[in-house]
Amino acid sequence: MKNFEILVQDIVSNQTFDIKDIVIKPQIQQKLNDGCSKLTFDMAKDKVAKFSNGSVIRFKYNNVGMFFGYIFKKQQKDEKTISVTAYDQLRYLKAKDSMTLTGLNIAGIIRKIANQCSLQVGNLEVSDILPERVEDNKTFLDIIYNAISENLKISGDKYCFYDDFGKLTLEDIYNMRTNILIGDTSNCTGYDFTQSIDDDTYNQIKLVHDNKDTKKREVYVAKDTSTIGKWGVLQYYEKVSNNMNYSQIVDKANTLLKTKNREQLKLKLDSIGIETIKAGSGVFVKLQDINDVNINNFFVIEKATHTFDKAYTMSLDLLMPSSEVLK
Repeated sequence: MKNFEILVQDIVSNQTFDIKDIVIKPQIQQKLNDGCSKLTFDMAKDKVAKFSNGSVIRFKYNNVGMFFGYIFKKQQKDEKTISVTAYDQLRYLKAKDSMTLTGLNIAGIIRKIANQCSLQVGNLEVSDILPERVEDNKTFLDIIYNAISENLKISGDKYCFYDDFGKLTLEDIYNMRTNILIGDTSNCTGYDFTQSIDDDTYNQIKLVHDNKDTKKREVYVAKDTSTIGKWGVLQYYEKVSNNMNYSQIVDKANTLLKTKNREQLKLKLDSIGIETIKAGSGVFVKLQDINDVNINNFFVIEKATHTFDKAYTMSLDLLMPSSEVLK
């Protein structure tokens, strides 16, 4: 199958090469808020299509832009085959620095970092202004992900930060839902379903705050006695910023309980390939009689792997959406 386009612009000669006919099994991997997307493939050694690390590469399927990035690794496996690895812009955000963040929301933080790193910015959705803080000796990616995590704790809104075909993008997970159905009778070719309270499930939230005026430590607790009765006490503990007031701390405790007091449902699916699906997308999943339950709901894609071989297929790791997705 050759319904894809893959072009490389050499950083040295500035020549552009169409390598579609010499690549073998290209694969695109994307993770939700966990680093850059990656494009890998083998290619037949060619006397014409010669390019260096740092060269620009783009991948389209059915004219849909799926990957735009830069070549970071070339490895010759044998006399006839070269293995290539490319990453999108987020790879450059692995650099470390220290920053003071004041009066900024997530989009403002991204713009500040993008300007410093000379990266291209696309659509950045507006979120709440975050409390002032200092990020010391952190990667730019971790600074952005910390902002997304802090915003979720405060507002309950979850955002996805990704490279949209060459432009840094911030999107509310809720707005990334699609009308795509994957299930017993549509697209799905295999699955693995897990129900767990062992990972990021909490039914008691304990926040502590060092009051600068009284010089005392204050404790705030939010809990759900019904799930404590079923699961036992699963406590989340955090020392909050001294700049937060009573109302903000209480709201944060209640929001954390709302988003974390749930059984985690994880689902892995194999599917026919769909070019518009990416990490962060919401898809409707319909599977009957799995672990004695019927699955009939939206799931968020945590990891997507697109493979182009004899057929175009996807492997998806999904997370059961919580209130920030179904709001």
